[in-house]
Amino acid sequence: MFSNHFNNKSLVTFSLVWLKNHLLKSLSLLIGLLALMWFLVRVIPKPSRAAYPCQRAAFPIASSFVIYLMGLLGVAAIFRRARHRIKQPRYFLVAACMAAGLAVMFFTISYNPEIVRGDFVPADPPNTPIGQAKGLFPGRVVWIHDPDATWDGTSSYWWDNNHTDPIVIESMMANAICWLTQKPDEASAWDCLFRQYNITHGKGDVGYTAGELVVIKPNHNNQLSHSNRSGVPDTPPAVYVALLKELVYKAGIEQNCITLCESSRYIDDKTYNPCAALFPDVRYVETNYYLPENNPGTNGRLMAVSVSNKIIWSSPNPNTGQPIANYPIAQSFVEADYVINLARMQGHGFGGATLTAKNWYGCFCRSPDYDRTLHDLVSAPQYNRYSTLVDLMGHQDLGDKTLLYIIDGLWSFLINYTGMPQIFTYSPFNGDYPSSLFVSQDPVAIDSVALDFLRAQFALRDMPIDSYLHEAALADDPPSGVFYDPEGDGSRLGSLGVHEHWNNKTDKQYSRNLGTGQGIELISSDPREELVGDFNGDGLIDLLDLRILSGALFSTSGSPDWNQQCDIWPPGGDGNIDMSDYSVMAQRWME
Repeated sequence: MFSNHFNNKSLVTFSLVWLKNHLLKSLSLLIGLLALMWFLVRVIPKPSRAAYPCQRAAFPIASSFVIYLMGLLGVAAIFRRARHRIKQPRYFLVAACMAAGLAVMFFTISYNPEIVRGDFVPADPPNTPIGQAKGLFPGRVVWIHDPDATWDGTSSYWWDNNHTDPIVIESMMANAICWLTQKPDEASAWDCLFRQYNITHGKGDVGYTAGELVVIKPNHNNQLSHSNRSGVPDTPPAVYVALLKELVYKAGIEQNCITLCESSRYIDDKTYNPCAALFPDVRYVETNYYLPENNPGTNGRLMAVSVSNKIIWSSPNPNTGQPIANYPIAQSFVEADYVINLARMQGHGFGGATLTAKNWYGCFCRSPDYDRTLHDLVSAPQYNRYSTLVDLMGHQDLGDKTLLYIIDGLWSFLINYTGMPQIFTYSPFNGDYPSSLFVSQDPVAIDSVALDFLRAQFALRDMPIDSYLHEAALADDPPSGVFYDPEGDGSRLGSLGVHEHWNNKTDKQYSRNLGTGQGIELISSDPREELVGDFNGDGLIDLLDLRILSGALFSTSGSPDWNQQCDIWPPGGDGNIDMSDYSVMAQRWME
């Protein structure tokens, strides 16, 4: 009796397990079929819907279902062929068919649409700069790396102060500003930035004036409510706190003259709470579009005010030939005197990479379809083709108002909307998180550098990701032939900055570092400690440095050929690069 009871119990258990497994398998197939039907029904009538969040979720399931079916059919066909051949003395063909079947089966089981990617290879050779370098030190990008800034990125809350050191980040931010301007302290560095901006914008040699408005544009792409979302890419709150401390305590800007504006998404609690605790009078502006998860403009935040007809796209949609809708932008940017673009260094599921240029997509006041249309235009970039990013990079209320570009590279991600921080394997990271900040006054140069850092680690999408950088660097005569005029006033954009790729991921040298061209200068150590006259940072004063000085000779502050580091005489500079600088330089070379 005990034996029969045991056998009956085992039979019931086996039946339940069998039923559970088959129900789960059938349910998975049903979900895959429904996802495929949903994707096709929604996307075929309007292809731009492919970028909707619901379609982003449906596509991997639908594509996996299709590949699963194709794999099953392939396996069945191959094994049927093998069974037929096994009856004949052709053992080699039998083995080949069996191997092919196993390969198809393995691919079907292991396929992951987020992992199977291409590998971006630039069309332009290394160290071949194009465009006109911008900034006090033209083309300068400062890279601050401190491994103590981050640790243990495996936690869902990798962004908090248990995994990110605020003191180290504040030091990194301070050093970045001083290195960029080559000034001895943060107060004089910020004054230098404001003065240089005002000189180049026709306002004269004046610094920040009390009452002027400064807007920070963050990247809150993943924030769809005030609640904290774990496990998604985002900038650590310590970065915002560090920047606000710089602006308030070092640059001397009143809190009520500063706005943190993300008009297409929310300012979530993990960002708002620590910032508002220290800086309650800063304006925190978020989306004015009601999403189901939350009510915007509540809990201390302000709702964005829309301003229409500000951006006039320079070209129709190159995919459809139809005009691109004129989406409203936030009033905060229209009213601002200065803007700081604070982006992230990460890959992008559609555009390959998202940096400072892509960050401008968040300046629009959210509507159900605005970013879907715009994302269509970055999902398949091509060389010699119009880019909406260039219009935003040069627009009078956005890129043209930008005082400073910052890229948060403390943590980095392959996909912009999902995943955990990933370690970097090449030097100097060597299996650690990137723990880096990048700053520049040149929007093209900083995106070019960050893209090089990304592609050295990740297999980015196999598409011309840097095509917008070619268009922006040559905006006055772009490869596409487009007349870039984002205000629609008949005034064509000039070059927006300089673009090039480094020589290799080990040396990370650009043309100004090598003394071979007027491209990018990547600074990764304090330039104030370097030899005066060692313009390319190789520890020597030689003919390469003389060549750099010759390229800036007889220029004055604010002119196209101006290079601040070449203004070495009298000590501290006099705003002119002339024969006195050349004589001192020649003497030091002879010594």
